[in-house]
Parts: sequence; C-alpha cells; structure tokens
Amino acid sequence: METGSVTVYDLLAFGFSAAAYVPYVRGILKRTTLPTMSSWISWLIMDTAILVAALAKHELPYQLTAYIVGCVVVIGTNLYVKASLGWTKLDSFCVGLVILAAVLWSQSGDPNVAIVLSLTAMFVGSISMCINDWADPHRESSLAWLCNLGGAIFGVCAIKNWTIAGALSPVFFLTLSIVFNIVIQRQWFDARPNRFSNIPLFKLLDRLLMR
Repeated sequence: METGSVTVYDLLAFGFSAAAYVPYVRGILKRTTLPTMSSWISWLIMDTAILVAALAKHELPYQLTAYIVGCVVVIGTNLYVKASLGWTKLDSFCVGLVILAAVLWSQSGDPNVAIVLSLTAMFVGSISMCINDWADPHRESSLAWLCNLGGAIFGVCAIKNWTIAGALSPVFFLTLSIVFNIVIQRQWFDARPNRFSNIPLFKLLDRLLMR
C-alpha cells in the first residue's frame, strides 16, 4: 500500500484522537478538569516538530494532526478560563531539546534525529503531568483519555512503514496513553481504596511518584 494512501485505521486514529478533546474541553470549561497548561504548550511544540520531520520523510501520522489541533484548542480554552501557566524549568528543558533537534536536523539533514529527540523531550515533559495526575487523578477527564487510547491503538494499526519516521511516533503515543490511562483511571477505584491500594504495581508507583 502506498505511503500517502488513507486507510480506515488512519481515519479511526484521527477520529478517536480528535474526539478525546471534546470531553476534555468541556471539563475545562466546567472547571472539573485541571490540566497542566505548561505540559500542553510543550506538547504542542514537540508535536509540531515531529509532524514536520515526519512530513520530510513523506509520512503523515493522522493522529498527530488531531493532537496538534487539540493542543491548540486546549491551550486556548485554558487561556479563556484564565488558568495558571505553571511553566517550570522542566518545560524549558523540553523546549530546549526540540530546538536542539531542529539544529541537529539542519546540520545532519536527517529528520529522524528531530523525531527521536522530540519524542525524548515529550517523554521528559510528561513526567510532571504524570506526577500531578497521580496525586489527583480527578483533575483529568477519564473519557477523554479512553478516547485517546482508542486513537493511539488505531494509530499503531495504521502504520504502513516500520521505520523511525513511520512507526516510532505511533508506538510512543500508544505507550504514553497506556501509562496515563493507568494513572488517570485510578479515579474509579477511590470508592474501594483498600482493594486498589493492595495492588503491588500501584503500591510501587505510589512510592516512586509521591516522594
């Protein structure tokens, strides 16, 4: 199949990923969802860098276009409700990695360098948001992240070329979505804390993230 052809999986990846932002934005407007705004700004910069690099390799991750539009909408909604920025040194470090990725790309002529470094920056930038969500999983929309997981799954199914440009981003997004869903879906277990707190995996994560 040609790289530029659009499959059902592409459409499903885009659809689920875009749908994730509907309950998310609604939650922000109702003040029931409290996103870490600095993380979203960092993600927008990194998503854009990854998309540009992927296009240079003649790849178009459709879910990534949904992420970029969604990030813009989330950031705009946060500005509308006058949410705090919460910019940290970690965010500056992540943006710095993206700038470094662009410089190395221009020097080497290899877009894969930009993709790898940008994904690394995205991983590092997600740490602060993950810690915040672990401390209070109710700050995020459960439905939004489940839709995000669906989009990430279909994004992997839509992979046409198992290369750095064609496959690394969707696989990374799926891994990240699984991690965040593990963290955020904890909100459904609050009514039964004893059963939940005895799960070894979560006992270990609690010790690591809440120190």
